[in-house]
Amino acid sequence: MKKRLIILGILVCIFLFSSIIALSNDVKYDFRKTNWGMSKEQVKTTEKNEIAFEDEEEICYKVKIGENNFLCGYIFLENKLYRSGYLFNETHTNENDYIDDYEKLKAILIDKYGKPKTDKIE
Repeated sequence: MKKRLIILGILVCIFLFSSIIALSNDVKYDFRKTNWGMSKEQVKTTEKNEIAFEDEEEICYKVKIGENNFLCGYIFLENKLYRSGYLFNETHTNENDYIDDYEKLKAILIDKYGKPKTDKIE
């Protein structure tokens, strides 16, 4: 249970961090090459990666960032994109490795998009 809470906390932090980065730059996209409110079909046209999972309200793609594998998830409400983020797609026996993965991803995103306006880990 504790491990799941730690992993969930890290995933939430990644989601928040990716959202902050998207808001901190003057780019025409909200996340990757998508904008909030896009339909699932519109989002599908922006992604070239393999679909890992799809249902009516969610679609996840297999992506590689740096040396790590992630799932890039898009969540829809009434067929409009309203949430997205990265999920770790690897299992570690040492829970500290999840923190290391987060730090690596954070550094990659800062190099690409610049420092976020706020950086809060919960």
